[in-house]
Amino acid sequence: MDMDVDGHTATLVSFAAGDTSLYLSSGGGTIGGSADHDVAAASRDFVAAARPHLAAMAAPRDQPRPGRGETSFYLITTAGLRGATRSTEALVNETDALSPLFMAGQRVLHLILQASPSR
Repeated sequence: MDMDVDGHTATLVSFAAGDTSLYLSSGGGTIGGSADHDVAAASRDFVAAARPHLAAMAAPRDQPRPGRGETSFYLITTAGLRGATRSTEALVNETDALSPLFMAGQRVLHLILQASPSR
């Protein structure tokens, strides 16, 4: 999940095994968040939340950074890459079909930030 954050990009990467990382285009991030049990469980839930939306996602030609006020989702599957970009406002307001996926990603982010040693 790539999110616009004041013109920068925050990229959340999660895998079915629970591994997760957060990368910030402004520098920094967190690698290996799966060491925390809650983060790993939320990461697995995030991946599981993507499955119902797979059919609605298209194979992207490229993976640009999200524009202002946008969030992009990319799924790596055995059939190739799938993706979708949505208005973050619609995702937050739960008026977009991908809102449950966004909220699952937000849960991972919240737990990563809580578990971060710099907090």
